[in-house]
Amino acid sequence: MNWGAALIDPGHPPGDQPFFGIDVSVNGTPLGTFTADATDAAGGGWTVAGSDGWDPLYYKQDTWSYSLSSFIVGDSVRVEMFVADCGWGGHGGYAFLDGIGTAYQPPDNPVVPVPAAVILGSLGISLAGWLSHQRGKLLA
Repeated sequence: MNWGAALIDPGHPPGDQPFFGIDVSVNGTPLGTFTADATDAAGGGWTVAGSDGWDPLYYKQDTWSYSLSSFIVGDSVRVEMFVADCGWGGHGGYAFLDGIGTAYQPPDNPVVPVPAAVILGSLGISLAGWLSHQRGKLLA
């Protein structure tokens, strides 16, 4: 999944800064967590994207991925994202998730349609259309 976040850095003490995070779990078991507050943003690969008029607004985007090879059909994957204002209530941020999905993996033994089955299927569709047309004539 792709994510992006923007946080204002008002310079508040630790624990009072705006923050953002993503938690991912499978069947209720945590897989991974990513969190950042505005203090982390100032030195953690984030870029200045503007300001609120006084304090810098930091922005970062990235991709979080995990191999699904150990998953089985029916597993429940939960992705939670959270963004919070500063503890003093005047500064905040925003975030988004995008592109959540999986990459297509072709099957080991792909099923290839037999040409005769394709021809019979086409004939069946044609026959159904012809019968529908004939039925319309009989009802008219």
